[in-house]
Amino acid sequence: MSSTDRQPTDLGVHCPECDYNLTGTTEGRCPWCGWVIDERLLSNVAQDRSNARRIGAIVTCLVCGGGSFIAVASLVWHSSTLSLRDGLAAVGVLIAAAGHAGLAGLIFQRKGRWPIYQRGGGLILRFTGWFSIGLGVIGATALLRSRDVLGVPVAATFEFVLAALLYTLPGAALLVMRMVSFRDPVSPTHFGPRQPVGGTPLETPPPFLVDVIGRFSESSIIQSWLNEPQPTTPSIEASINQVWTSALALARVDDKLLFDGALVRLRAGAIHGSSLHIELGPTSYRAFVGTNMNEGMTTKPDDRGFLANPLGISASLITHDGFVAYGRRGTRVAYHAGHVHPFGGMVDQRDRRADGSVDLFGAMLRELEEELGLTRDDVAETVVLGLVRDRRLLQPELIFDVTLHCTRRALEDRFDPQRSGGEHTAIEFLYDDPDAALPSLARLGPVTPVAEAAYLLHGYTQWGPGWYEQTCMSRYGEQAERDAKTDYTV
Repeated sequence: MSSTDRQPTDLGVHCPECDYNLTGTTEGRCPWCGWVIDERLLSNVAQDRSNARRIGAIVTCLVCGGGSFIAVASLVWHSSTLSLRDGLAAVGVLIAAAGHAGLAGLIFQRKGRWPIYQRGGGLILRFTGWFSIGLGVIGATALLRSRDVLGVPVAATFEFVLAALLYTLPGAALLVMRMVSFRDPVSPTHFGPRQPVGGTPLETPPPFLVDVIGRFSESSIIQSWLNEPQPTTPSIEASINQVWTSALALARVDDKLLFDGALVRLRAGAIHGSSLHIELGPTSYRAFVGTNMNEGMTTKPDDRGFLANPLGISASLITHDGFVAYGRRGTRVAYHAGHVHPFGGMVDQRDRRADGSVDLFGAMLRELEEELGLTRDDVAETVVLGLVRDRRLLQPELIFDVTLHCTRRALEDRFDPQRSGGEHTAIEFLYDDPDAALPSLARLGPVTPVAEAAYLLHGYTQWGPGWYEQTCMSRYGEQAERDAKTDYTV
């Protein structure tokens, strides 16, 4: 399916002519209607829409608040004792009013202080809206009887419809406001590299390869250790020496972090039943620089069996108030400087236990302690979501979801760039909400392939494979249908 066959969606920057979602497009024209992209115009439109949504949400709060007050006052005025159905209608209005109070916090950007924005807050708001509508309809059925209004006979059905609309208005408005308020305003600078107008449409494949998707606890990862060095040849060893010597010289000039160390190599991995089986062995950072970081080897299929493939560990940090946190890499790192990347690192041989096994979950917690000062008491849950590879480096990365007890504000207050020696210079946050995925990724600027994969795998386990495939298609195009799927082997 070509890009022009895809239907418009509701997220991101939209074409002013046909409303097609332009986020991530690689063309100079809208692929739906052919409108020539004007980034300045789209920037103004995005800002106007953001302001309109905010004003519209506030006005809706006021209108529905007035309607709620009238509904409750009317019930009290016309009845000395509320019937069960009248009470249900009043409860429905109050439930929706509570939802509006939560949305007011979102509008004024005070999410971290509202319980409604803890993990699953979007589901809570949807449930609140529909529950309020249901109670409103039930409460309005009390009016399905003959009644005079100001001495004038009015058809019971007509009065029921009017009352039902009044009672259900807060809940319906809550659903609409939740939909528009959870979206990030996106500027046109978030397009991918585009070719000149009139060229052949291109689809950018995802920058990562997925080998395993699942949800694995520590007990469901079965590992073995083969104490054999990675395969090599004299010519490959000579190449590794040459690349390492050059890398050391450049690191001294650019003041980058570069040193050799004993790492853990992923030799093989596959899913058997509900368990992830992996085979590990020894390697080194020097071998990684000379093989995986050497494009001359990663682009040759015959040489890929000689790659160092040190096992990396990366975490999506889920805060208590509903955000997903990653780090902004500093300028001293060996690759992907300035990009958003998960907190983590590489598994090294100090993570091996006395029995020879590797403490993968302990290694992840060690990295979080070194980079953020987090302790085991700060962590509510740690699970593995899969194995991925940077398309260029081909290095395997074990992706974690780490749920924290602390909030976004607490994590920001604890972060110190000097703790990790400048490896990360800032913390970046994305909404833990399916509707905000593409805009959140777009506004971050440069993102590493592993960070994209980590966020998408988080979405896969949270919001399902349908969301995952649709998001990959929207972001990467038809190529994602092949590359974002997995055969569950490494």
